[in-house]
Amino acid sequence: MEDLEGLDEHEVMVRRANADELQARRALEPAPPAEAPAPSRAEVLEAAGQESLF
Repeated sequence: MEDLEGLDEHEVMVRRANADELQARRALEPAPPAEAPAPSRAEVLEAAGQESLF
């Protein structure tokens, strides 16, 4: 077990390095596309071949 002494500091260092690398990769990725807005009631009716009375 003497070989494992100081391993906890190394694990913390590796986790921080991984977190920094993942953060840098995320910063380089393009933003996800914005969701299209929901169609209005009039657009839904029109697509169904109906007319709105109001």
